[in-house]
Amino acid sequence: MARLPTYSEETVQLALYAIRNGLSQIQAARQYGIPRATLQHRLRGRLPIKDAKEISQRLSNDQEKHLRNWVLAQGALGLPPSHHQLKVFAARILVAGGDLEPLGKNWIAGFLRRNPEVSTVRGKSIECARLNGATIPRIQSWFNLLRLPALQAILPQHRWNMDETGILEGLGSNGLVLGSSEKKIQLKKRLGSRCWTTIIECISVTGQALMPLVLFKGKDLQHQWFPEKLAYLDQWRFAATDKGWTSDAIALKWLKEVFIPGTKASKTNKQLLIVDGHGSHTTDDFMYECFDNGIFLLFLPAHALHVLQPLDVLCFSPIKAAYRRAIEAIAFLAGSNDTTPIGKATFLQCYYKARTEGLTERNIKGGWKGSGLWPVNIAKPLMSRLLLQTDPPAVPEAEALKRQLEEESDPFRTPYRSYDVKVLIAKVYAPGQVDRAARRLFWKIGRGLDAQNTTLAEAQAKIAQLEYQIYRLKPLKKQKVAQDPNERFAQIEQIVKTRARLQRVLDPAPIAALTSSYEFESLCFKWQLK
Repeated sequence: MARLPTYSEETVQLALYAIRNGLSQIQAARQYGIPRATLQHRLRGRLPIKDAKEISQRLSNDQEKHLRNWVLAQGALGLPPSHHQLKVFAARILVAGGDLEPLGKNWIAGFLRRNPEVSTVRGKSIECARLNGATIPRIQSWFNLLRLPALQAILPQHRWNMDETGILEGLGSNGLVLGSSEKKIQLKKRLGSRCWTTIIECISVTGQALMPLVLFKGKDLQHQWFPEKLAYLDQWRFAATDKGWTSDAIALKWLKEVFIPGTKASKTNKQLLIVDGHGSHTTDDFMYECFDNGIFLLFLPAHALHVLQPLDVLCFSPIKAAYRRAIEAIAFLAGSNDTTPIGKATFLQCYYKARTEGLTERNIKGGWKGSGLWPVNIAKPLMSRLLLQTDPPAVPEAEALKRQLEEESDPFRTPYRSYDVKVLIAKVYAPGQVDRAARRLFWKIGRGLDAQNTTLAEAQAKIAQLEYQIYRLKPLKKQKVAQDPNERFAQIEQIVKTRARLQRVLDPAPIAALTSSYEFESLCFKWQLK
């Protein structure tokens, strides 16, 4: 059985490049671990195994190279193709060349083997806005705010992150279960309604968590929503809203009744509160209350919470996983005949248990560290697998070297038109050496290239026309210009100074004291009519 070579094509290219720059064949063979005979064969023009077997491939090496670059580019854009999409795209290339035979079932495996830069990986769905929002320039610009002297002076125990999360009451999980080997799917009973509940959590760098605020959907709080024993919920806060979501009034209430008392925030005990740019956090009342109590507000960039917010990075996920396990345990205890829905009282019991398991000091500190907010380390979010890479993938050094060697060793250039074919003929053959059949063959090749160029030019012109027509016919929608809430918070100080100045000017007491000293006659005017 023949032994497989222990060197790669990139190593061979490096050895050939060294030989062309003065290194002897024996030294190159020893230095790069390649048999001297292999180097001699390659110097004489023998092709590598990959290129030699190109004739048996459905797509040429250049076509597969373009296909590989397309896959990498789609992945960088957040639109990675599936096996089926790749096969469809390759079939279109074949059809464009006149090959109508379908691709074989093993073509994907062969393509991946010939192009190791591409591999099958697990895809993770994410909102388009989040994917496009988490970019390197935006994260770098936001981290500059953390370098402000006023924020750097804040101690770790005074740095907080607040966010809301929503949970459906009674929602379990669709994981692996045990059942009959004769069934492919085992149905699971789900207890509970589809009612949405919002929880507001707040954590610090030191691993502490403030009491949560639970928002139920409803007009008012009902006593039957709560379990009989309430001692373990003594420090929690509860409210009811029409949709079960937060609002401007709820956010302000949380700030006054939960955050400020829990952190003892004041102008002499300054705090840093990192939040998202939700509208309830950017109201005048909320921002003024923060300013008046020595709280620095720092707004995370839009759609980048999944890489920058500590609660999203490593806190909410284990909480929800533990909550689903708690629901599954209750459903198991309820039995098959119990169809009673899981209400809000059971929800509170399950969330309390899940919060105890998921919102631990270790997870809280891990969330701050994973987001790079403490210790401050911009490399953490920039290295996140959920970050959109704006730069194109770099060309490997060996591939660039291979291109350079091919350009230096090959005096011929790929023909793109009939004129290029004529130039190649003049370089290869002396005048009068080309027979009639060869001349006709080259003429047909040149004619085909010119026809393809003409068709391509017409298609490009047509595409440009259609794109312009679409642009002209597309209705322009009104869109509010996005404003960075961090800049708006910086203006609160000027607003407060202006209000104080106007209050001094318009204060009724000094005005009344001043006008009381005037004599009434001095305020009267006399006119004489002729």
